Amino acid sequence: MTLTKKMVIGVLSVLLLSFIGTYAITMNNTRNYFIEQLESNAQNTATSLGLSLSHVLVDEDKATVLGMVQAVFDSGYFSSIAVRDAEDKVIVLRTTTERVNVPKWFICLMKWHNVEKSALVMRGWRQAGEVVIESNSNYLYQVLWHNANDLIQFYIVYALLSLFVAYLFIRWLLGPLNRLKVQAIAIQDRKFPIETQIPKTTEIKEVTLAMNQMVLKIKQRFEEQSKHIHTLQKKSFEDPLTGLPNRELFIRQLNALLHNEHEFFPGIVMLVAIDGLEMLNQKEGYLRGNSLLQEVANLCVHFGKSMYAWSIARMRGSQFALVFPENALDTLKQYFNDFQKKCYSFVQDNEVKIYIGIASFKLNQEPGEVLSEADKALNQAREKSDDTSYYLLNSMPNIQNLEKTRVAEIISAGNLSLYMQPVTDGKAAFHQEIYVRLQKGKNDLHSASYFMPIAQQLGLAHQVDLFVLEAVGRFSVHEETFALNISEDTLSNKKHRAYYLKKLSELSLEIRQLMHIELNESLVFQYFNEVNDFLNKINELQIHSGIDQVGLHFSSMHYLSDLPITYIKLHGSLTYNMDKDQSKQFFLYYFNEMAKTLDLQVIATQVESSTQWEMLQTLSIIWGQGLYLAPIEPIT
Repeated sequence: MTLTKKMVIGVLSVLLLSFIGTYAITMNNTRNYFIEQLESNAQNTATSLGLSLSHVLVDEDKATVLGMVQAVFDSGYFSSIAVRDAEDKVIVLRTTTERVNVPKWFICLMKWHNVEKSALVMRGWRQAGEVVIESNSNYLYQVLWHNANDLIQFYIVYALLSLFVAYLFIRWLLGPLNRLKVQAIAIQDRKFPIETQIPKTTEIKEVTLAMNQMVLKIKQRFEEQSKHIHTLQKKSFEDPLTGLPNRELFIRQLNALLHNEHEFFPGIVMLVAIDGLEMLNQKEGYLRGNSLLQEVANLCVHFGKSMYAWSIARMRGSQFALVFPENALDTLKQYFNDFQKKCYSFVQDNEVKIYIGIASFKLNQEPGEVLSEADKALNQAREKSDDTSYYLLNSMPNIQNLEKTRVAEIISAGNLSLYMQPVTDGKAAFHQEIYVRLQKGKNDLHSASYFMPIAQQLGLAHQVDLFVLEAVGRFSVHEETFALNISEDTLSNKKHRAYYLKKLSELSLEIRQLMHIELNESLVFQYFNEVNDFLNKINELQIHSGIDQVGLHFSSMHYLSDLPITYIKLHGSLTYNMDKDQSKQFFLYYFNEMAKTLDLQVIATQVESSTQWEMLQTLSIIWGQGLYLAPIEPIT
């Protein structure tokens, strides 16, 4: 119950008690007054009638006596009038049996009986008779009943008017408290509003100012932590000239990809080398050389995004590296020459050459081996006599090549299997993450990283999301909390997003309360408004959400305070071999501290060893996911 309602009930209770007390006193005083008046009236009437009858009664003029008694009786104040002679014989008697229209309970409540008064009829000093008058209590009940009704009606009008005025006053008085409530809810949602309307009431004013100070401190702490993490990340892993990831981060990410069976996809590494850069620096200065590197870096970024590059980095002085899914190879071949022409458009010196070498990689291969093969391809490109200036290593196997038409057929047929792996602290599970596998043959399963890029290109990724959602709705994952991932196709397409939300709303409340939905961090940066809208809508459906693969980008972490999420999953490259890398440990420590400020749960992924898990525990990261903690198992 709200404070406003409680105060209104309190005011109503006071008014009711006041009315009951006032009503009781008023009715009692009115009753006593009328009793006194009726008794006095009965006595006075008896005395007056006795004097009037003194001559008539002696003469035994019964008709006159009857007329006089009838005239008095018709006034209605008496229930009976009796005239007796000296021998106590009744000469005239008038009584009434009229019933009053008053409830019996009210009559019982008043508890008053008729009062009898008498007066002697004298003839000189001799008693000629007696007049006995009994007051009519019905008159009293009738008057009291009307008064009671009038009082109640007046009180109802008065109470309603008082409640309305009191409600308006309480709303005005509690307005600052309502604003404080909104501010507190916003803090809970990781927003930091400052209340600008400072109330004049001393107590509420002090609370408002204290809340504002608390908000400023929390906001300042979060911004300092976010800035510190961003600075640490850029200093450790960003190339200062181009803004791209440096060689160290690229190798870490590639290493994490190659050794993670769930995240792995068959792909290629493309090296872009600028030969003759040193000579250009000598001729035209380092500014010209740096400008060329920045232009080529920007071109690599645009080219990589258009071709769905997984990672882009500057490896060393004049060399860049890009990682693509294997299914992008055919498209890449069509644009290599165009890419090189754009690169040469920034080169004014004929001695500067740009070469491209490409090599594939496979699961559990070492990053050094992959880069060595890419270097071989790069050297082969330098030795070519034609004008293409790029080389695909002849030994490239066609690993798990999934034809687009075949993928479309399999998805349309629903030949998909579901697996799950828990996020755990070693004892209890935070949730079960649901994985989808594409079933190409009887024993030929492909993880989402293999076929989802193809499904995304074909515009079928949203169908996979719907398949998983409907399947989970049927199984409900044995009544455990579970997590689903959604694709870019579902999120970025307004129609697909609306349909997915509709399907979510059709699920029972019990299933929705067990559901977590995860989004890749890259989607947050690409479609922030769509992500924010989507997460707010699923939050209204009582579905929790989180961000997956956090820490892969150099962007600011301020989005964590803007989105209604409850947890974040770290990218596997941040935890892989972290027990041997102190810079990772520092980064994770500060990142976890920032998450605590925002009341976010941090989940480490790709936990593959006991030493790695123990190190995470020392950093106060309690939730983990990986083969060391639990295997990936099929949903039955």
